[in-house]
Amino acid sequence: MWECPDFYPVARFGRFGLDASVTGNWVKHVLKVSLDMTRYEYYTVGKYYPMTDKYVPDNTSADGWNGLRYDYGNFYASKSFYDPMRKRRVLWGWVNESDSVQDDVSKGWAGIQAIPRTVWLDLNGKQLLQWPVMELNRLRWKRVMMIHQKLVKGQNVEIKGITAAQADVEVIFSFSSLDKAEAFDPSWVDAQAVCNQLGSTAQGGVGPFGLLTLASENLEEFTPVFFRIFKAETNHVVLMCSDARSSSLKDGLYKPTFAGFVDIDLSSKKLPLRSLIDHSVIESFGGGGKTCITSRVYPTKAVFEDAHLHVFNNGTEPITVDYLGAWTKSLKLKLCRVPSFTRTMSRRKTREPKEETVTLGPAVREGEHVFGVAHIFASFNDTFIHVTDLSGRETLVRITGGMKVKADRDESSPYAAMLAAQDVSQRCKELGITALHIKLRATGGNKTKTPGPGAQSALRALARSGMRIGRIEDVTPIPTDSTRRKGGRRGRRL
Repeated sequence: MWECPDFYPVARFGRFGLDASVTGNWVKHVLKVSLDMTRYEYYTVGKYYPMTDKYVPDNTSADGWNGLRYDYGNFYASKSFYDPMRKRRVLWGWVNESDSVQDDVSKGWAGIQAIPRTVWLDLNGKQLLQWPVMELNRLRWKRVMMIHQKLVKGQNVEIKGITAAQADVEVIFSFSSLDKAEAFDPSWVDAQAVCNQLGSTAQGGVGPFGLLTLASENLEEFTPVFFRIFKAETNHVVLMCSDARSSSLKDGLYKPTFAGFVDIDLSSKKLPLRSLIDHSVIESFGGGGKTCITSRVYPTKAVFEDAHLHVFNNGTEPITVDYLGAWTKSLKLKLCRVPSFTRTMSRRKTREPKEETVTLGPAVREGEHVFGVAHIFASFNDTFIHVTDLSGRETLVRITGGMKVKADRDESSPYAAMLAAQDVSQRCKELGITALHIKLRATGGNKTKTPGPGAQSALRALARSGMRIGRIEDVTPIPTDSTRRKGGRRGRRL
């Protein structure tokens, strides 16, 4: 039986979402269904023809015959919606329980909502990418970092200084060579069966390596989220797993192994992973959101302050943690995610987190800058400041000088340009943009080649507001050949 169908458009390029009514050659469509027989969600990417009301899925898939899934774990009955304020598509899903029916009855509830995710089409056009919404970064505090940590075979390193029972972890693993990768058996079409067979403790070539989440002090309980890399005939295959078999000492629980293949290019020899941990829920995003796995676990020892977090490597190839950022998530997120048997324990006193001002936008290392591109068009009528991402496809903010003064017409004065630039800078900082490349232009063509009076004022205002300035280019269109004015250097003769 098909449940909770969803049908919506996605842009071929860029992360922005689309309203359900949008169609065109630059748009693809996604059809998703929840299958009651498997309790998983499958989707296809294809072309919708509005004139005939017909949808034709593409004859491609990034995950073989099993089909594409939103999530390879406890994630079901999802629905998406278009957010017009931030121009994105947001996905909600249901995380069901893995404990017994008696536990559900005793606590009086069952099932929760997963963290909302932003959804967009991968550049290869074959699958969707998912990432936690940017508002989740506001719950981060008390960051711990690890840089250039080498992990040899059998080594694990604990990440101390955070509350591991409620954490947001981003890590980038790297490796110097793939020569030790194990051979991939073509019959391994079921990723879950492969992960169940190999596990996280069996030694491999490149991997298993990843995170030990919700681990007890002596590792009697832990839930590993990890990668294994195999060598196929023509390429390398990446397996991502979330193994709950060692997650709890309690009997009568459903402790499955969830897994999926990650369709990622390994030419950079790097693998990113992000895991959101909230007591009994672990949501993991591998390969930048290409493969997502949600696990529901119920530890008995690794709870509250007794939970620990480790990075590990059980492969013969040394693995380097290029970057790891781990944050304690604010207690505001503690809703109904604590399993029933932990609620009978005495409550421990916890310190209230200090309020911190967190801006929206990407999380980067300290000292790094996020660049945008400021297109400044300065004529003798008005000054336009238009900021985009580096690709130029997504507009972040656009303000003109005429919008900042009380006038019946456009305004090209330096004062109006300065006010516009100040507003642009403030909006960029809200979105996490800390640096700008400048593309400055005049009217050009057969008209003036000199920027208007607001150009220099806008540029100075951006720099004085704290924005880092990268390269500055003059992109004024200059005519060539026969389009130049008549008369030569000494002017037109009458």
